[in-house]
Amino acid sequence: MFQSINAGVQRAAKRSLAGNVVRASLTVGHSPYHAVVTAQQHATVAANLSIPKVLSTILPSQQRRLFHLTTTLNETAATPVVPNNAAAAAAGDAKTEEPKKKKEKNNIFLDNLGTIFLSAIGLLIASLVRSFYASTRKNALRERLEEIATLDPLEIDELRRVNPTLNVSVFRALVQQVWKRYPDGQMTYQEFMETVRGALVKEHRVPTVEFGHLLDRVALHNIELKGDDSTTPQSATLWMVILSLALNAPTPDRIQVLYEILQKEAEALQASPVVTVAKVQELIQFLQTTDQLALEKQLIPTKEKQYPVPHYHRGTAEELIEWEGATNDAIDVDALAAILRSQSICAWGECYHKKKFV
Repeated sequence: MFQSINAGVQRAAKRSLAGNVVRASLTVGHSPYHAVVTAQQHATVAANLSIPKVLSTILPSQQRRLFHLTTTLNETAATPVVPNNAAAAAAGDAKTEEPKKKKEKNNIFLDNLGTIFLSAIGLLIASLVRSFYASTRKNALRERLEEIATLDPLEIDELRRVNPTLNVSVFRALVQQVWKRYPDGQMTYQEFMETVRGALVKEHRVPTVEFGHLLDRVALHNIELKGDDSTTPQSATLWMVILSLALNAPTPDRIQVLYEILQKEAEALQASPVVTVAKVQELIQFLQTTDQLALEKQLIPTKEKQYPVPHYHRGTAEELIEWEGATNDAIDVDALAAILRSQSICAWGECYHKKKFV
């Protein structure tokens, strides 16, 4: 019996010293630190004392209590230590928070700085290439339109310079004479020129219109655009716009004369001198086909063909006029002047001059 008690005490002391003191502390009710100190003291006593000598000095009842204590220590040492649930949960939370903190410290911009830089360079290069091809197409279209133009700006200036007698007062008289002879406003170009020359000779002592062959060229070009021949009557407004190429007058007077021509046409067709947006659009079309608009301003992007490279075309009168109202809105001479001098129309290159109409 003494040998078994001695061996049990030795084993219990060694196992308790190995670290399995947590459960003993929970069973006894002491703190972990107190349990470790108590277990070490018991192990030291069990290892150094002679069990037979001790037992010989104690009573039988005390021997039985020592035997039961040895058995309890053996069972406690053999039972595995189960960690506290709260401590385990806290440890698990700490482990899961560490990756989150590391993830939060990541900077998306700095981590992808190379990709962002290369993407920006690529977009810049693509934009430059797209702009280059767009400019190339626009310049090619302008060159084609310049080749088919009937007059260039120098010829128009020369035409005005050699006709000093064709001023505003003479031109207004010619307008009255034409509408008097053709009240419906329809005539051929030959009939129109015969009326003009006859009125110049009889009433103004002007033999003819100098450089008239330039006007003939423009008239034939417009007849071809309509698909007609020279014997087909056309609008008197078209012929008067062609004749205005030779009008020797400042821009405000030229605009006033054109507005009066539109009023004459409105009186002949509607019995009212009200000029509408639709009539202004027709006037813009005539100015365009007679090369009196800045060519650069007529080149506008094609909405249906913007990607990958923009396409351009020659805008129509409806596309060039920036008007938000209806086509039957009334237009006065000031509104007409603003339209003709706008950046989208730029009649006679007036949009390049910082002048105000009086």
